[in-house]
Amino acid sequence: MKIEIWSDVVCPFCYISKKNFEKALSQFENKIEIEIIWRSYELYPDMITQSNRTFYEYMAERDEISTEEVSLLYDFVLDMAKDSELELNLEKALLVNTKNAHLLIQLAKKQGLGSEAEENLFHAYFVENKNIDDFNVLSKIADEVGISYSDFRAQLISDEVTKGFEFDLERAINKEVKSVPFFLFNDSFTINGAQDEKVFLEMLNKAWLNYQSDNQEEIAKIEGKSCSIDGNC
Repeated sequence: MKIEIWSDVVCPFCYISKKNFEKALSQFENKIEIEIIWRSYELYPDMITQSNRTFYEYMAERDEISTEEVSLLYDFVLDMAKDSELELNLEKALLVNTKNAHLLIQLAKKQGLGSEAEENLFHAYFVENKNIDDFNVLSKIADEVGISYSDFRAQLISDEVTKGFEFDLERAINKEVKSVPFFLFNDSFTINGAQDEKVFLEMLNKAWLNYQSDNQEEIAKIEGKSCSIDGNC
């Protein structure tokens, strides 16, 4: 059974959902039969990387409020992260464009390392507060997940990798993905937004039964907290 996951590596709900989904998958009886495909999604495609500014500062300027007020607005996200055993440093997360990070994910997918690349990029951005648009940072992450430096240099911005990135964005439009995280189970059931592991496990079981059935049900949808293209989380 195929599960496609659209995410952006600057979306805290995407990191939280990845952790909860993986916990659920570890409990799923038929996990070896699951194919996971990570799909790229850009929340801020026109964003210019400014490594001297934080995302909180950007949000404060955009919404004409203080960074302290932004911090208060995101306190509930930190609480959600702690429930998923994540300690996020949101207040120090940098203002970055994520296209190059997604190109690294596309390169990693070619070598069966998509989940590892996603994890390390999330950790680098939210925990270590690194500039994940910096090629030196990306090359180190590539090395950590098992991609050679020669492959990284030769292929990161290759036509093949770029086409993979563009395909994911086009497929998101075709599947009406308007916010992330977005989970598509066997092209039928969806979870849009963060959920706990219990919900993910229930959906895994439901989607598996439907996948095994000759009479597949209509699409089932679950909604949760997400980040949308307009920058709202």
